[in-house]
Amino acid sequence: MSDYVAKCPYDNEPGVTLTHSDIITIAHHEESGVRLTRNFFSGEFACNCPKLGRAPAEGFCNGALRIDNLMRLVDTLQRLRWQWGPLHISSGFRCWAYHEHLYGEKRPPINSAHLVGAAADIYPKDYEIKHDDETRSLLIRLGFRGIGWRLGASGRSIHLDVMEREQVTEWEYAS
Repeated sequence: MSDYVAKCPYDNEPGVTLTHSDIITIAHHEESGVRLTRNFFSGEFACNCPKLGRAPAEGFCNGALRIDNLMRLVDTLQRLRWQWGPLHISSGFRCWAYHEHLYGEKRPPINSAHLVGAAADIYPKDYEIKHDDETRSLLIRLGFRGIGWRLGASGRSIHLDVMEREQVTEWEYAS
């Protein structure tokens, strides 16, 4: 995989090279961050822990973003966006402290694709997700290897990841 070169809105340089082993921190006052594809910006995938008002001294990352898996994820989501229309990213990369916070008293999974920047929880803005063979086939054909369906009364969203697995893994969240 080659490096990704992007115009960096908070740097005076004409472009910044982000290698797939880099970790960058997105400035929180900058909503969008770096343009990654035609429709996605790095700020959409940064850890949400700054919304908690916690400090890095407490183990929170203050909005880090892992680049190594991100480009594969974003490229795959862009292809899905062409099929479904605009997508809202509710969660992308998570630092361990934020991941633990989300699970509260429950033990969080230690192998979450969110922890390595290879997952996003999304909901389409203009498309109703259906848990059927056609949707499943599309997601697998596009390259998603983890599919978590959340289609209950509390909303219609989906976890999608590009973790390298031999077989596609699917699960349903309790409503």
